[in-house]
Amino acid sequence: MQTQLGEIRKALTNINGNLDSGLRGPGLSFGYIGEIRERFTIHLRSAGKFPDLMEIGTAPFYDVYDWHIRHNQQIQIIRISEQRFAIQFMFTQLIVRWEQDARYLGQPYDRG
Repeated sequence: MQTQLGEIRKALTNINGNLDSGLRGPGLSFGYIGEIRERFTIHLRSAGKFPDLMEIGTAPFYDVYDWHIRHNQQIQIIRISEQRFAIQFMFTQLIVRWEQDARYLGQPYDRG
C-alpha cells in the first residue's frame, strides 16, 4: 500500500511539474528567471543598482530566451568573443558559460 501511494505521489509531482512548465512557462518568478531575479535583487540592495553582468549556464539561457519569445520581447544577443555570447535581460548582460554545468548561475557583478 505504501509503495503504491509513493508511486502515485511521484506521478502527481511529475504531472504538476509538467503543468507548471507548460502553463506558466518561463515567467518572472518561476524557474531560472525567478532565481536570476533574486540574485539581481540582492545586488540591487547592496549596490543600489542592477548588476552589469552575470554568468549563466545553457539551461537558464534557454529559459531567458523562451521568456522573450513568450512575451514578445526583443531579443538582444551579442557576441563577446569567438566562443562567448550574452543575452540582455532587464538591465543586465547574461554571459553564457557553455563549459559550466547547464544549470549554472553565477553571482551578478559590475564592470570594472
